[in-house]
Amino acid sequence: MMKNWLLNTSISFIMFGFLCSTTMAEEKTPYHYRTLSMKAEMTKQTKDFVIKNLFPFYFPDNLPGKPIVKEITGTLSTTTQARFDAKGNETTYSETLFSVNYSAKACPAPGEGIDGVGYFYKFPPIGLFAAIVKQVQGGTVTTPVHFKDPSGIPIPVTKKGCFFITFDGSDFAGKPYTMKADLQIKYTFEPRWARLDGEFLLGSGNKVTPTLNAYAVLPVTSKRPKGNVILPGTITAIRGNVASSAIAPDGKDRWSVRYVTAVYKKNTCQIAFKHHNPEKFFWNDFTGTAHQPNPSAALWPSSVILSDVNAEGVGRQSVMTNVRETKNFLVHVEEGDCVVQAAMPFGTHETLRGSGINSEYQVDVQYIPD
Repeated sequence: MMKNWLLNTSISFIMFGFLCSTTMAEEKTPYHYRTLSMKAEMTKQTKDFVIKNLFPFYFPDNLPGKPIVKEITGTLSTTTQARFDAKGNETTYSETLFSVNYSAKACPAPGEGIDGVGYFYKFPPIGLFAAIVKQVQGGTVTTPVHFKDPSGIPIPVTKKGCFFITFDGSDFAGKPYTMKADLQIKYTFEPRWARLDGEFLLGSGNKVTPTLNAYAVLPVTSKRPKGNVILPGTITAIRGNVASSAIAPDGKDRWSVRYVTAVYKKNTCQIAFKHHNPEKFFWNDFTGTAHQPNPSAALWPSSVILSDVNAEGVGRQSVMTNVRETKNFLVHVEEGDCVVQAAMPFGTHETLRGSGINSEYQVDVQYIPD
């Protein structure tokens, strides 16, 4: 798994009579989820809601896919100075609308103040989350946040865009009033599909003499992000089928091909396919026989099998077989792994030497990049 990555930037400044600070951190959590940490704090003096204050936060560069927000968690807090009427009754009151948005058009400066009309014109927001914190006693009120959208909210990332937290609040008394947000955005990426397709002519007469297994292979690598590869991430599904057509002239012999979709892990991709191409490639190696197990790396303990099906026929029969997912999902793939569609012919005493099977795969692998 790729190492955790952390970016931490702190900014403190005073502008227009209020003190505010922001902290941004982006780190990767296990598997394909990432967390964008957003922290902002401001102390201001105002008697109305005219000016909203915005704090920007940015995705890291070179995202491996289109991001989808899944959760927003953390805390919101306000600190209000108590006030009392002439009789000593507390009349403290403050209110802040906190919101998390994304603007694809432009980003505010940290703490930038803007009125409502300019807000929607200059930074047209895609709303992700909003909450109102009200306070009727002096001191600090802290409110937990846990917003979850299982389907996810897609974010239309642009070079000019960013997330921003909006502080829209006042204590209505013009006293120093502090608003604070400490939030984490959990996000993932839109699933991507990679295709394991290929066509081979297999020899099925391997009862006594080995013939050849056939493979279509997608390396897992981030070194060729736009190539015909799978990026490090989490495999979530497979779909597709394999077609097998025997071309034996006799028309009587039985044949069988075992089709295995697997992830080669623990450096076995490099062991099984020495000096292989850095992008999608095809390969052959020897089968077993009736008395010797098939030595294919697809069946090694280090391989994670995603689908395992047999195509069986007689003579010049054609057979179409769907892949079937095993219980091994979700599967995390790392730099140096590879995802393999293997075809392994098995002959019986009825299979003639020289019998051929035309085999073609159309198998798709769905994954979410890290």
